[in-house]
Amino acid sequence: MRLQLLILLFLAIPTQSFLSPSFDSTDFLVTLNTERVSSTAKFGLRTFVKKRFAGWLPKHSRRKRKRNEDSQIVPEYERSVAQPIDASESSPEYLSSSSYGEEEEYAISKKEPISATALLNTDENSTPPTNSRYDSDRLYNNLSNLSSQALYSLPPLDHELTELGQEFRQILSDFTQYTARDILCLRDYRTRVLCEGVIASADEPLVYRAFEILFEDLYPLRVAGRIVAKKLFNVIEESIQDHEREVAEVTETTGLAQKDVEGARLGFLSVAIPLNGKPYFTVDQLLKTAIASTIVDTLGFDNPRVFLERINSQTSGRLQFSELMVGLHKCAEELCALEDCNAAQTIHKIVVDLVEFPSALPSEKDAKRQRYSDRYDDMVHAFRQWEGRIPENSPDMGRRQERIMEVVQGCFRGAENKYVVNALRILYTDYSGLRVAGDLIFGIVSKLMKDR
Repeated sequence: MRLQLLILLFLAIPTQSFLSPSFDSTDFLVTLNTERVSSTAKFGLRTFVKKRFAGWLPKHSRRKRKRNEDSQIVPEYERSVAQPIDASESSPEYLSSSSYGEEEEYAISKKEPISATALLNTDENSTPPTNSRYDSDRLYNNLSNLSSQALYSLPPLDHELTELGQEFRQILSDFTQYTARDILCLRDYRTRVLCEGVIASADEPLVYRAFEILFEDLYPLRVAGRIVAKKLFNVIEESIQDHEREVAEVTETTGLAQKDVEGARLGFLSVAIPLNGKPYFTVDQLLKTAIASTIVDTLGFDNPRVFLERINSQTSGRLQFSELMVGLHKCAEELCALEDCNAAQTIHKIVVDLVEFPSALPSEKDAKRQRYSDRYDDMVHAFRQWEGRIPENSPDMGRRQERIMEVVQGCFRGAENKYVVNALRILYTDYSGLRVAGDLIFGIVSKLMKDR
């Protein structure tokens, strides 16, 4: 209730934007003209938000990385991630799969998110050697090649940046430091989907421009965007640190080469996260892979399930990477030659077998979130229905109308990219501030399309 009240107060704060309450083409906003928050109330609200949000968020600790010397962004100021900005600064645990995403075709960005299939594919013109060592080397080499550069790059600028526009660009600029390896370290499916949405938007300048305008003009979206970005960067950094720690621990325990352990873990995560939403394989899933025959033929166990349950020391029926890796290695040390039963190579075979395995992600169970997800899918479907009626800019338009058209065109373009659509669904269902902004934008576009 408190958060909903804050969102309503945010909307009442006037901004110099095309989405201001005085915008005469949106009837549902006109009522906001009758009430304004006094300067004293606004000051108190901003102080409250700054203190409370700053206390809720984890400390943002980032690894020091060398930035590109010719970067387009030279930040001249720093702000608290949740610090509101005056209007004068503006210038003119759940994921529901989309039924529309499965039935309709989407335009795919030139820079698609990294996939497990891309990591495991071999050169079609070459015949892989029979040496089992080849599989582990192939996986690691693919990872190395795909980790050599950032997955996201900022679109070129064709306009002068405002102060808020510069802040928005700086937030996205921080994504340019992350590589395929970093994204594959993520242990949470929703976080990975958000990152994939950002990556897929790299070649979508219309989407970028629409969000830049919305960041400048919509106060709730601006505040929520800062919070989400900070949380997302924290999760990425924590996942990278966890990856490095677990690789070091397994390497020390097993004595295997670090590159083999790292390649096995990244391959494990690249399939386990999309499959189950978290970094584990179930016993039932593993029994449908090559590990079952390895357990029987090489390790000499009559019952593969008993073996897997024996090394499963944590959550019953779910095996994490470290316990599976260490368990396989210890058994191999005792029962067979390590050259014939290398734990890293065994995990690689599991990954190959499970790449195309049906997803086990649960459907939306929370009624409220399901309602939000259904509403979001209805919005996406509406944009698909309006596809042939996309409005264009006109020389007769004023600056405000031009900005509206830029947002509308970005919305249409984003609705054609499945990665952007999936990322925005998470933001819409999980963050009330962004949900309010999304409903506002859809209302404006709906009215524009009805008037055409």
